[in-house]
Amino acid sequence: MPRRHGAASDSIRPLLLLLLSLAAPDGTVGQVRVTVQAETSDVPDADSSSGVVVSVLVGGGWTSDAVLCEPCDLRATTALELTLDAWPTRLRVLSGNRSSADAWGVRRIDLQHPLLAEPVVVLPSCEYACDRT
Repeated sequence: MPRRHGAASDSIRPLLLLLLSLAAPDGTVGQVRVTVQAETSDVPDADSSSGVVVSVLVGGGWTSDAVLCEPCDLRATTALELTLDAWPTRLRVLSGNRSSADAWGVRRIDLQHPLLAEPVVVLPSCEYACDRT
């Protein structure tokens, strides 16, 4: 039986829903520019034609979904800049098409802020954090 585009395999852990708590970096007061940057894995079928949307929790409310990638190509790095009223406290990552079985194999996710020299690692690179047995 042929596998569908982006179907999960034993070697990747597909991202269906990711909800992460975030700590504010020092010096973030008032409106902030935050860049969500993600990298699709390089394992077969990690790409997704359904795409990925993100939203963040700021001041007790979720922002509208914003497209991070559509489609999400294999080995591609994508970035989305958000202007927010404050540093987000949570990040939500969802499939762009919630009725699709075309999961996304994410390799890493981080947030970048202009005041920080290094990005805030949200989901470490699978080279270091994922079980690839």
